Amino acid sequence: MMQTITNPPQNHVNPLFDDAGYIRIDSGLGRIHPDEEFVLHRNRYSRDYSPEAEEAREIGERLRLEVCHPLQQDFKTLKELADRKKKCFALGPKLGEGQFSKVYIGMFQGKKMAVKAISMADVGRDYLEHFLPREIDCWQRMEHPNPPRLFGMIQGRNTVIMYSELAPHGDLLRVVQIMGRVGYVRTTFWMSQILRALDYLHTHGIAHRDLKLENCI
Repeated sequence: MMQTITNPPQNHVNPLFDDAGYIRIDSGLGRIHPDEEFVLHRNRYSRDYSPEAEEAREIGERLRLEVCHPLQQDFKTLKELADRKKKCFALGPKLGEGQFSKVYIGMFQGKKMAVKAISMADVGRDYLEHFLPREIDCWQRMEHPNPPRLFGMIQGRNTVIMYSELAPHGDLLRVVQIMGRVGYVRTTFWMSQILRALDYLHTHGIAHRDLKLENCI
């Protein structure tokens, strides 16, 4: 999934773009402009120290201690786990579902988050032994403002639960369906966030492989 901000902030200055909104590339040169080189390096390697990132790290630490420890617990369903942890966690309505998983809204100590429940009985051995561990490994390594953060995970008898950041506006497909035609400035702002996220992933050896509006949140 890719995380985007629906509304661009006022007076937003983006060093990747000129006043007209075009990417600033020195045509004819065989090297990158120093300004772009600095922005790309910061995007790829700098730790996010924003207040939102620090809050997310703190929430993740508390969640892992109070809900996800130990990593393997004796429960059958997400509802059963939520009932056991009701002092600090509340399970909300379902957001959607896929072939092997369902996604719900969860509330942990006043913080809303997305809770993904994967039924191990519905997936194949390949998924459990290769695809799921790889997805979790990639997700845990990400430290960037745009891909949603993975707060923690836990495994029950036949269910894997993953807690991550919640996108309150839904995915881009839903936004576009509601808004209709999207203007150039907003499209440029969204694309800049998506490209930053992809550049970060590729720098760290991760390929998305399923980029579409439904996966941009």
